[in-house]
Amino acid sequence: GLTDASERARILIERSALVWDELADARAALADLRDAAQSAPAEPEVIAALARGHARAQQWSESVDAWERVVTALERFVAAQEHPWHAQAVRLWRESLLAQARVYGTNVPDPARAASVLEPLLERDPGDREAVALLARASLAAGDTRRARDLYSMLSRDGKPAERAYALLELAEVARTALRDVAAAHSAAGEAFALAIVDPAVVPMLEAHYARTEDWGAFGTLGDEALTNASGLPVPAVHSTSEIPGELALRLAVSRAFAERLGALDASERHLRAAVERFPRSFAPQLALARSLMGANDHAALRAFRAAAELDPTDPRAHRGLAELSARSRLPACAALSASAAALLGEVHPTLIEALARAPRRAPMSGSLLPDDALALLCGPTRARAARAVLSL
Repeated sequence: GLTDASERARILIERSALVWDELADARAALADLRDAAQSAPAEPEVIAALARGHARAQQWSESVDAWERVVTALERFVAAQEHPWHAQAVRLWRESLLAQARVYGTNVPDPARAASVLEPLLERDPGDREAVALLARASLAAGDTRRARDLYSMLSRDGKPAERAYALLELAEVARTALRDVAAAHSAAGEAFALAIVDPAVVPMLEAHYARTEDWGAFGTLGDEALTNASGLPVPAVHSTSEIPGELALRLAVSRAFAERLGALDASERHLRAAVERFPRSFAPQLALARSLMGANDHAALRAFRAAAELDPTDPRAHRGLAELSARSRLPACAALSASAAALLGEVHPTLIEALARAPRRAPMSGSLLPDDALALLCGPTRARAARAVLSL
């Protein structure tokens, strides 16, 4: 047995991680964490490891109790040292309070306790965005909708685009569901969509939000508005800074929503064609347009798949599309070439196997030194005739 309590606690914490991750034995891992906390009951980091373990096991009450012990241990530690809080202590103290607030906000709902836990954190740093967001959520749960609105409004005014967009979407929900203010909800959500034009990281956040609310009609309307405003801005050259780096991602998302959620295929195609026109060197919109045209206009789809393959010959999806459409158009040789390219690039699909099986067999040209296929493999299909002329000399 180790005589140094801190070292013993450290080893127990490391063993608990190994037992949990490699053996999936949560009970044994938690037993190690409890032993560690008993070995070093005055060390905040050791108790924090136990709190995290309880949270991982979804033992919320035990987790909160452990986090409270962390705060107490930190306060005693700082008092014993007789010096201001250092950065590591502040970080752990903040983690402890935020973890408690999240439990009281979601897992063991108690908005009053969540707000109470957050008070000292906001007294120390009124601009702590995560703490303000948790307080806004607790205020809304407690029925104080106007305070929630004010807090989300404060968060929406500064920060990174994704942070502001999150606050704006929450503000829109408060206005829509709690305050019944349709105009305010539309305005806040519209600002979030405008931020998506600036930062593509906002786009998946918008999609996730409207997947929860299932208000895809609003998604399409707001996306249309934001993209209409962006369409007057020039698209900069590749690799240059841009005021609209999120336009392409948003156009593709809005197109998907119109096609998959709203069944508005014409609106979806309109956005795809606008994306191809605005970003002619981008592979994604060309491929999406080609797929959207399949079945409705196969000739146009073939052209779009060819354009996509020219933009990125290493992506198998364009070649697969060409193979499927060529087979449908009764062009077995073209289908086989495209299927072969897709297969070589790693695409595996029954339609490709079928296209290769139906490929016509080509006989060698009489008088040639090597079959055409062999020459094509040696020097490429476009140079086979020239190579044959050289070899025949």
